[in-house]
Amino acid sequence: GVDAGGFIHLSELPTLALVPQIVDAVKIPVIAAGGICDARGMAACFALGAEGVQLGTRFIATNEALCHINLKQYLVKANETSTIVTGRKSQMAMRVIKNKFTAELMEKEATGFTKEEMGVFIGSGRGLKAIMEGNVDEGSVGCSPSVGMIKEILPAGEVVRRLVEDYSKIVARLDKMAK
Repeated sequence: GVDAGGFIHLSELPTLALVPQIVDAVKIPVIAAGGICDARGMAACFALGAEGVQLGTRFIATNEALCHINLKQYLVKANETSTIVTGRKSQMAMRVIKNKFTAELMEKEATGFTKEEMGVFIGSGRGLKAIMEGNVDEGSVGCSPSVGMIKEILPAGEVVRRLVEDYSKIVARLDKMAK
């Protein structure tokens, strides 16, 4: 869905609208992605027919993620408005963290930057600047607006444990409501 970090489809369909349509259209298991950060999002996607979920942004802010601590700390401080969609006009739409680089990129796009000029400006090292070097002002990092739900850097196993535990509580609550 459009709520995913990184490359997104120009139709900009949100995950909650997209998942049931995909489930109805295909005969293979559907893995939902885009804006899912906790058990509530996971339960919602399962209710829509998905058989699995992918949580990208949440797992960046884990101890095991092979990215710079500056990026992880940026994600913890971020809120739901800390991302922006760039590249609409150049047909290279991406949801990324807002920073100095994306402000420049949006300015250049507003002046009519072509897809080729965009590619040159972004270059091959912009992602590495933030991810590996920790320069969150000059780097490009795909990131979901669900980043506003991330309050701490955790071990990946703890993220999974909380997903399972909280999901079980949600299912029990819904089951109780249905009776």
